[in-house]
Amino acid sequence: MRQARSGHSWWVAIFWLALSLITATQVVVGMAAVGMQHNWIALFFTTVAAWLIFPLTTPAILALNRRFPLAKAADWSNLPVHLAAALALGVGHIAWSATLEWVLNPLANHPAPSFRHVFFTTVYMQFHTGVIIYAAIVAIGNAADSIRRLAHRSGGGEARR
Repeated sequence: MRQARSGHSWWVAIFWLALSLITATQVVVGMAAVGMQHNWIALFFTTVAAWLIFPLTTPAILALNRRFPLAKAADWSNLPVHLAAALALGVGHIAWSATLEWVLNPLANHPAPSFRHVFFTTVYMQFHTGVIIYAAIVAIGNAADSIRRLAHRSGGGEARR
């Protein structure tokens, strides 16, 4: 069972990695389509790298959710743990994204903006992203665990391993 949970964690992480590639492609193609002039390779890399915090933290988030579940009303005492973790993920994502944008300057701004400007712009644009994605990771993990338990109870669990 432990191996199945670990494998399931990595499948969710791979999903987020694929989402980062799709998002980066959408950003680059969308900006190019409207005639913007940027460093496209740096912009693609920055967008993908900014999302890498999510596939890298997914296994830890799922492990935290197993240790402090939110599946039942009785589990709501675990909510502060998840709120703190979601906030930490959000702040980490903002700091990581801002650092990448400041260092790589993918939008080719001249003169390059200060880190403070990039950081607060990122806070404004992405404050909610980390919290929403944290909740999505927990929800997807809970759904996958429920499906796995249901399949195991109905006798299909052995065939799926």
